[in-house]
Amino acid sequence: MKYSKIKLTFYQRYSLLTNPHFRNEMRVCCQIVISEFQKLKFYFGGLIKIETKLIILRGNSGSGKTTIAKLLQKNLGEETLVVSQDIVRREMLMVPDLQGNMSIELLKRITEFGKGTCKVVILEGILKKQVYEELLLDLVDYFDHHVYAYYFDLPFTETVERHKLRSSAKEFGEERLNTWWIPSDQLGINGEMMLTIDMSQQDIVDLILHQIKESSCS
Repeated sequence: MKYSKIKLTFYQRYSLLTNPHFRNEMRVCCQIVISEFQKLKFYFGGLIKIETKLIILRGNSGSGKTTIAKLLQKNLGEETLVVSQDIVRREMLMVPDLQGNMSIELLKRITEFGKGTCKVVILEGILKKQVYEELLLDLVDYFDHHVYAYYFDLPFTETVERHKLRSSAKEFGEERLNTWWIPSDQLGINGEMMLTIDMSQQDIVDLILHQIKESSCS
């Protein structure tokens, strides 16, 4: 079947584009196209590649990891997945923080879900090297090394002071924090950065956002 082009005068085109019924139909058509694209993105995520970035926030209890993760998510917006070790291990599974515990596999699966689905995945927790090193190194490979790792390198006294500002301060105090304390538990991968006591929350957020933006432009 052959189709012939319909030539419209300027006035006819203007009248058509300013017609409220036509504009409404076009709006509906656009909404349908966007909706169908979102379905394709969901069902065929492997065909529509999103270069997902993985942010790893580690450090002792009371360092401020969860707060920074939430601030980053707020700044980065939609399609930012936050995976919290405490929520998965303590609230979802209620398992001890020992080698081979069930939360390791679940943390891995939830974090891996974000690749190609979300713009950014933020994994935060104490994630002590002795227990979680294999998981973390596997995730670095899985995310094709699009990984930004940060370690809160703070003195014990500072974590105690920060803990006093948390809602969980009534649940446990300095004595319990001391039993969990692990000094200098860096992962040791390329590019891992230390977050120190002289850096404010805003300093840390700005640093991470800048590094993500910088890598996207390169």
